[in-house]
Amino acid sequence: MAKKSAKIIEIKEMRGETGLIIIEHVGIDPLIELRKELETREDMRFEPYVEHLLSDIVMITLLAVMAQANEWNEIAEFARMKAPWLRRFLVLPHGIPSHDTIQRVMSMIDGRVLYSLCI
Repeated sequence: MAKKSAKIIEIKEMRGETGLIIIEHVGIDPLIELRKELETREDMRFEPYVEHLLSDIVMITLLAVMAQANEWNEIAEFARMKAPWLRRFLVLPHGIPSHDTIQRVMSMIDGRVLYSLCI
């Protein structure tokens, strides 16, 4: 089993122990609002190599962790399994990002920024 990511642990601690078990019951409107807020954040990645939107990756990660995902591959698997539902409020121009992409992008984000977005 892979070593648990410090970033995933940080996100879990941020959301507390009241995670959502059945994630589809979350209303779409608040998720759209959060995605729009994320879209206003500066993306520090090198543009020519960017395929997946920062807002999509952060939303996938937050929702997967709320649904009890504990590892990067579980986050990507969650996104693949819930792709039809995620497409209701995410853009996903190049489909679901790989677990490596999710991990790489999330490792660049300051935990304080994530915390401020989720409050």
